[in-house]
Amino acid sequence: MFGAYASVALVCAGSLVVGQAILLLCGRRELTWLSGPVGLAALLVVSGLAIKLPGHGTAVAIVAGVLVAGCAAAGSAFLAAGTLLSDAALAVVDPRSTE
Repeated sequence: MFGAYASVALVCAGSLVVGQAILLLCGRRELTWLSGPVGLAALLVVSGLAIKLPGHGTAVAIVAGVLVAGCAAAGSAFLAAGTLLSDAALAVVDPRSTE
């Protein structure tokens, strides 16, 4: 029973990560409840394509894992770049930063 709950938790977390990355690419910056369904739809499409690869279930797990990891890495890279740019802009504009 624990395995089923863990699987559901992984699918939900992966859906949120992938969905938020897709919505970020579409221009939606804030967190939204749409990220879960969008991510689940993307994972289902990718899984449907990956099931035809050799290895079937193993290929689906690997492709879905790579997709989730790639979206998480891209999200953290965008967050880090945005923080760096905003800090740099604040350092240029804020007169107290030269003190």
